[in-house]
Amino acid sequence: MDFLEAAKGRRLLRSAGGERSGMDAVHLMTAHRSKGLEFDHVYILGLYDGHWGNRRTKKHFKLPLGASTDGGNDDERRLFYVALTRAKKDIFLSYSKKDKEGKLLLPSQFIEEIDPQFLDLKDEVSSPELAKDVLVKSFEPKVNRGTSADDKKFLNEIFLSQGFSVTALNNYLECPWSYFYRNLIRIPEAPDKFLMFGNAIHYALKDFFDKLKEDDDIGVQKLLQIFEKYLKEEPLSDEDLKETLKRGKEALRGYYKKYIKDWNIEILNEFKVHIVLPGIPVTLTGKIDKIEILDAANNVNVVDYKTGKIKSRNEIEGKTKNSDGDMKRQLLFYRLLLDNYDNAKYHAVTGEIDFIMPDPKGAYRKERIDINSEDVSGLRELIKKVSEEILNLDFWDRRCEDEKCKYCSLRNSLNKKCRLGSA
Repeated sequence: MDFLEAAKGRRLLRSAGGERSGMDAVHLMTAHRSKGLEFDHVYILGLYDGHWGNRRTKKHFKLPLGASTDGGNDDERRLFYVALTRAKKDIFLSYSKKDKEGKLLLPSQFIEEIDPQFLDLKDEVSSPELAKDVLVKSFEPKVNRGTSADDKKFLNEIFLSQGFSVTALNNYLECPWSYFYRNLIRIPEAPDKFLMFGNAIHYALKDFFDKLKEDDDIGVQKLLQIFEKYLKEEPLSDEDLKETLKRGKEALRGYYKKYIKDWNIEILNEFKVHIVLPGIPVTLTGKIDKIEILDAANNVNVVDYKTGKIKSRNEIEGKTKNSDGDMKRQLLFYRLLLDNYDNAKYHAVTGEIDFIMPDPKGAYRKERIDINSEDVSGLRELIKKVSEEILNLDFWDRRCEDEKCKYCSLRNSLNKKCRLGSA
């Protein structure tokens, strides 16, 4: 089993260090995005036949004898070369022996094309438990080694360099070790079909609203085609692709019909913000799905798309037993960002959760919430408190309330002799 099968289906490089990072950092990116960058250590994942090289394509006729069929592999080979040449010291190539159904996989032909003198073959990782152990050792080198002061300095450098988003904040409040592994040191995880489905919906809506902003209604069929394009780029199984494609098209068709006459075209899409606030040691970052400009004074409504189950207003605001208020916190976070962006150019008076998927009866819903300054001030104090806890590693011996939490379990697997004191 490939110990990095967590990223199966994605052409990802795991990299550490490098001239542009300025520190011993960890990054996760596609091979395309790595062009022009260099790192000391690079990991290329999912190097099995059919994923890197010999990708499946639908053919409606056979090429005549002697015609070239390797054009696709030439492009793949060039991309593989780009990935290989990102490494300054060493590079790790990884592939699975079997897929999730147990079907045998072959290594990519590109591995076989490398001169054997440059390869150092290692024993395969044969179990999920061992895979987890390898991940811990591979991607937490300084958590288990060195002096306690060095460990703390290393983690603080990562925290301060990458910024702090509302997703990271919500993960920390749910479980500090979920934040640690997912947002701080960023161990790769297998993207599930719900996440991939949500990504495709977001990308499709961005493209659609960009066109609508130009006073160009591209129509529902074009919207569905854009969604299908993005969904097919995700590493879904054939069965999952068929199911999510059908579900997504039905939802978007109804969504378009429901709102096409009411959409505000004075908008900003995928709006990225980075701010520094007095008293908060880390840069706050965010990407707002959509900002609707409401008037000439630049009062705005911030919109966040949700592709999950529709929730009530009380659930959004954290007023029910099974809700933690993370959705409202997200809208407040965006208000805090905008209040401190470009001399408060945009003032978020409302925030809106836009549910893209209909309820069982086919009804669509949006929940718009007034955002008051008192709630934003409370959030600012919470961010300050949490950022100080992270810098001081106050969470190190803490666990969340979920007895089955995989992140707390992974924390327990760390070297018990590891001591993280003050710097």
